[in-house]
Amino acid sequence: MERIILVFLLFSISVNISAQSDKDLIIKLTDEQETINIGLLVSYLEDVQGALTIGQINTPSYQKLFVKSEMPVLNFGLSSDSFYWVKIQIKNQTPEKNWVLELPYPMFEFADWYTDISGSWTLQKDGFGVPQAQRAMQSRYPALPLSLAQHQTQTVYLRFKANTLACPLHIQSAKTYRAQHRFRDISFGAIQGIIALVLSICLYLYISYKRVSYLVFSLAVTSIFVFSFFYDGYWRAGLANQQSQVNFIFFSLYAVVFFNINNISRPIFAFSKGLLAYLLVSYVLSWFVASNTAAIWGQINYAIMLCFILTVSIKALRRGNQEAKLYLAGMAAQFIFISIEIALVNLGKNRPFINFMHVGFFSEIVIFAFALAKQASTEQKELEKAKITAQNEVIAQAQENERIVKEQNNLLEQRVQERTNDLIKANEDIYFKNEALQTTEEELRQNMEELAANQEELKAQKESIEAAFQLLQIQNTKVNDSIRYAQRIQNAILPDENVLAAAFAEYFVLFKPKDVVSGDFYWYAEIENRKFIAVVDCTGHGVPGAFMSMIGNTLLYEIINTKRIFEPNLILENLHSGILNSLNKKEAKMQDGMDIALCCLEKQESNKVKVLFSGAKRPLFYFSANQLTEIQADRKSIGHKNSASVNYTLNEIILKKGDTLYMATDGWIDAINPERVRFGSQKFKEMLLKGANLPLKAQEEVFRYILEDYEQGTEQRDDILLVGVRV
Repeated sequence: MERIILVFLLFSISVNISAQSDKDLIIKLTDEQETINIGLLVSYLEDVQGALTIGQINTPSYQKLFVKSEMPVLNFGLSSDSFYWVKIQIKNQTPEKNWVLELPYPMFEFADWYTDISGSWTLQKDGFGVPQAQRAMQSRYPALPLSLAQHQTQTVYLRFKANTLACPLHIQSAKTYRAQHRFRDISFGAIQGIIALVLSICLYLYISYKRVSYLVFSLAVTSIFVFSFFYDGYWRAGLANQQSQVNFIFFSLYAVVFFNINNISRPIFAFSKGLLAYLLVSYVLSWFVASNTAAIWGQINYAIMLCFILTVSIKALRRGNQEAKLYLAGMAAQFIFISIEIALVNLGKNRPFINFMHVGFFSEIVIFAFALAKQASTEQKELEKAKITAQNEVIAQAQENERIVKEQNNLLEQRVQERTNDLIKANEDIYFKNEALQTTEEELRQNMEELAANQEELKAQKESIEAAFQLLQIQNTKVNDSIRYAQRIQNAILPDENVLAAAFAEYFVLFKPKDVVSGDFYWYAEIENRKFIAVVDCTGHGVPGAFMSMIGNTLLYEIINTKRIFEPNLILENLHSGILNSLNKKEAKMQDGMDIALCCLEKQESNKVKVLFSGAKRPLFYFSANQLTEIQADRKSIGHKNSASVNYTLNEIILKKGDTLYMATDGWIDAINPERVRFGSQKFKEMLLKGANLPLKAQEEVFRYILEDYEQGTEQRDDILLVGVRV
């Protein structure tokens, strides 16, 4: 008897607890203006096989298996293949009758609503897999209309398969539901309208200018435009996973085209081709896998695309591409707004006005459009500058030709006038002779024949002058072609930019020849873990200086690479004797030579670098510990002494990683302004000190601006060369 009483008491307690639990999970509608997130006010049951019916669900054995939700937004993960039943109990405490129970997320292929009406369960199918005409409401999201009298309680079951991370549940009055959806439609239409306008402008610009970047950007914008309709349920939401793969393809391709990755990094360019092939394969396979698998795959590919674009943007920014800042800003805006959207969904927050993912897409497209416009503007300015330079050269040549033609015409007119005067005098003589001597008709005819002969002679002289002028034009063209070819030869011996970029953390070369070819040149070699860099100023400029630079380049290569002499002072001494031997100075007493600053860099332990320096009239400047130090060169030029034995000083300094070396020819210091005042050594050192903390590419631009601002168009007196490297 005692056992029976105990069992009865335990059963009563469990019934009371169950009743109390059900009571706690009743959703009370108290405010018809409010949208209620009911994620914490429902219970759910996992149907692993997907075979349970509404009749089985309502039996006590299954009712006790329902679990109270502990999540503001139901989240069963993308890897689950189970079906879920959600139990929703609603009590209306307001006079408002019409309510809407909504899954405000379009990525449900089907959602079955079961409503208890007078003891009978009514099924209403919903989701993007169900035609609009067969749904409970003409809505982009699964939604169930409810008609509840005041104080009426209604039980609803929702059966669905979790093929999305977030499964939010909201209930609101029909009036609030319609107002919010109307505003969302308006905001979505406004954003899509602006995106369509940007797309139209880009297509127009592509048709007008045939720039590939406009076409690829138009494809990327079109992809986002279409994806937004899928993602927000305006079109079949089930295609959003496939369309997202299209987004990844076109935005990765746009990064390749926008930054011209082939010129930035060949390894990254090779990787980009593999990435695009992988994304294309992912798109094809996404049509043949389950939607939850396609969603997981899409998230992985989104992360891969972000990492790729971030890497390319940073690489381009380091190479001085200022448009990369806007590109990074666009990606950041998209990532931030998408993160806000995901956070709001998972926190169960209602977004009555706008989907922040669309705001992210809109911000990204607008910022990318500004970046593309800025890039096009920069390229157009460079093109116009090149055109102006070419036009100025053509005008100068035309003016020179006009001057030559004018001189020849003046000469021709002078000779014609002289001959004319002779003819006039001859005619006067004939006239006076006719008057005085009463010459015969035969004498007059002879004079006329003489006049005709003179005219023929004038014509022949004119043709001779024109032929000489044409020959002069041909010779002038040949000379100019030869000088331009010499320029290409001289440029070929200069160190390649990729070699310098690989050798030094940062570097710049500011090179302004006075003429087409130059007597200044810079030189680099790397042998046996030693890096040699030199700045050389040969005697004169133009063609004579260029010939000396070729001799200097050849001798440096022979001394270091062939003779394997590595001490800078010995290198200069061998260079001195080599110049004397090359030009036979002992016999010719020539004064040609060169000034040079030469450094040898060797890595040491603890990020230290040993620098050996020798200079012939060209000093070395180095910036370390926020101080600029000058090492004076020997006051002995290379090749300017008849003696073959000249000694140069070897200087040794120890620098740490990040310190900077500067070497320059005297062209900068000798530059003059309109008042004929030299730039000078003191101003040059002050300029280096002020700019030393900037990145070296930025220093190059600053120093170039300082020089041009100082000269103000004054004719350049000498070749100018300044080299900076960061060890």
